[in-house]
Amino acid sequence: GPSIRSGPEFCPRINSTIHDSPEILVSAGLPKSVRVKVDNIAQFIAQTRFVCQFNIEGRVTSVTANLLSDTIYCDELDFTYTSRAPNITATFAVIWGQSKPLDNPENIHVLIYRCQEMADNCGMCLSLDEKYQC
Repeated sequence: GPSIRSGPEFCPRINSTIHDSPEILVSAGLPKSVRVKVDNIAQFIAQTRFVCQFNIEGRVTSVTANLLSDTIYCDELDFTYTSRAPNITATFAVIWGQSKPLDNPENIHVLIYRCQEMADNCGMCLSLDEKYQC
């Protein structure tokens, strides 16, 4: 129905990551719990079940998620991939009410990486971006 608050900025959405980057870094093979800030979560949405969905190399994995105030906490997941690439990007969605994804205007995604594949030698290792903590 008609609402005073209209427009995409009022849609229930993933707002940002904890570090304000659209990229969530995950070291391959380590269990990690992903958290994101969310916005415009109406009461009726907040009462439904939340799921975090990750698409890794075309494989969709879902884990239970919990909403606490303005943050979605996804259950831990082992992020692994089979390709030889040093890193891959996995898409990420928060689903509510069985099948409805929250908007993701910032295109927040997961970057899964392998330290040992990203650097063949000490020099390369030392020149890696600090964000990887390799």
